[in-house]
Amino acid sequence: LLSTGTSSPKKARYSLDELVSYLGTPSENPFWFDAMRQKIFSGAIHFRKKGEEFELVEAHAVQQRERQEQVRIREEQKLASMVEVLKQDLAATGQVESTHRRSKLQKKAYKLIETIALDRREQRQYDEGIKLLEAIFEVPPGQPRRTAFDLLVRLGEYSPDELLSLREYNISKSFPENIENEATELRKKLSPPIEEETLDLLPITIDDAHTLDRDDAIALEEKGDHDVVHIMITDVAGYLEPGSALIHEAAERSSSIYLPTQTIPMLPKALSEDALSLKESTPQNVMDFQIRMDKEGAPLDIQIAMRSIRVAHTLSYDEADAILSKAEGEGSDALNQTLIRLKEISEKLREQRSRRGAFLWSMGEYKVHISGHGVDITEINTSSPSRTLVQEFMILAGWMSANFCISRQIPIIFRTQRSSGTQLETHNPTLSEIFSQVITMTPASIGVTPSPHEGLGVPAYIQITSPLRRFQDYLCQTQIRTHITSGSAAFSESELLERFSSLEEKNRINRTIMRGAKAYWTLKYYAQREGEKVQVIVLHTWGRKARLGFPETGYQMDWHSERELEPGTILTCLIL
Repeated sequence: LLSTGTSSPKKARYSLDELVSYLGTPSENPFWFDAMRQKIFSGAIHFRKKGEEFELVEAHAVQQRERQEQVRIREEQKLASMVEVLKQDLAATGQVESTHRRSKLQKKAYKLIETIALDRREQRQYDEGIKLLEAIFEVPPGQPRRTAFDLLVRLGEYSPDELLSLREYNISKSFPENIENEATELRKKLSPPIEEETLDLLPITIDDAHTLDRDDAIALEEKGDHDVVHIMITDVAGYLEPGSALIHEAAERSSSIYLPTQTIPMLPKALSEDALSLKESTPQNVMDFQIRMDKEGAPLDIQIAMRSIRVAHTLSYDEADAILSKAEGEGSDALNQTLIRLKEISEKLREQRSRRGAFLWSMGEYKVHISGHGVDITEINTSSPSRTLVQEFMILAGWMSANFCISRQIPIIFRTQRSSGTQLETHNPTLSEIFSQVITMTPASIGVTPSPHEGLGVPAYIQITSPLRRFQDYLCQTQIRTHITSGSAAFSESELLERFSSLEEKNRINRTIMRGAKAYWTLKYYAQREGEKVQVIVLHTWGRKARLGFPETGYQMDWHSERELEPGTILTCLIL
């Protein structure tokens, strides 16, 4: 009545009791009277509080407030519905609907909880997710992220060991159905292998025992005063053309991700572990990087040809090391003799790189094994003969392929690195000495202009040996292949730079995910050893802050000491 002017003349402001008096007197119904006082005081949409008094709200503002109130009521109803849905799902543990069959409301509720689990505070849904958690547990969550994670585990959405970084960066463990279908169809329609040439070669693959995506094979051809090392890379570019949905998906993934619990491949397994993998005794098209070597193990030149091969032996590193451990005269079969000669060449290549200032040491590699018995970690002997052999020939392929592109003016992306300017003077450096050198090294960079990769000790370098696992290698393979087959490369320098720049960031994310997963499972490994004491080494110090290294697992952590410590100091750590 006041707002429409149908009662007594309007005033600018009214007291609370004055407003309520228009509706009756306390003696008529004191409870109703107090309720109206409370309603007006707590936010009736027709009045605006000004100090101890109230003023009327304009008609258009009342309408706006009414709409806001309707929205608020709908949001409260939606919140109550989501709470009910989640409680029903909790009660039906093990029978929760799959993601594809969930209602729109269910998907919304799960998404809000995940926003909290991933700590996405910058997103508008974060506050809404906090309200949902409060409504479910009827108290504000003391640790929202942990509470949300545990709830998603109870709902069956997450596993107890869920790797959140995969969800944080929206990396799918599986491929879309259309990509899987395209891969399956492509496997059926793969062009027949190029006619095999009659070369007296013994192609060998050497990988980890459980590797299925084999990119490369090595063979040796002895020719009087020189040898020809054949580094054969599966011809991915010959089967997958730029522009296809498969290639677009591979570019989005950028590289395969290797985790302790699984592998997330860059290409569907129908291709990466089957049709395009170099399997024993199966004809497969390859790009054959034929590098002529003098008898001192120095590369002379390179030729690249497309051909079909049959891998003669698929060896694990342990199997190859077992063969190489035999005395040279013990084994007279072709495999033994080939591996021994390849080992000799690889050792000379390593010596040459060392003289050019290559950094030949690492902080070590460790393999995490997960089974029903728990977590186990073993150290990989990165300097074993077979691993050194493979490493040297892969670097050789990258170096000589770079030379191939330079001499033919093929647009390509080079990887370059400047040295730190200091060299380790000892041939057997400690972990702390290696670490101090590593943290001073300049990060490798990319560019279209050839420049030395001083970390590897080569005048120029490209990555090309893993087109099944790294998209950048596929692009380099495509450049060289199209130049050989058509006389011109598929991409210009600017197009390559654009593609590589986006891939560099994706590769960084993938490396972060892999490091995080290994660190998580390493901590799980130590959790099994609660109460034990282990030795750690001080790798580096910044005042009283020390970086500690755990030699048996490669794990590193920062620690603030009560006093300054010297790098190389051995400490005893109690696992709590």
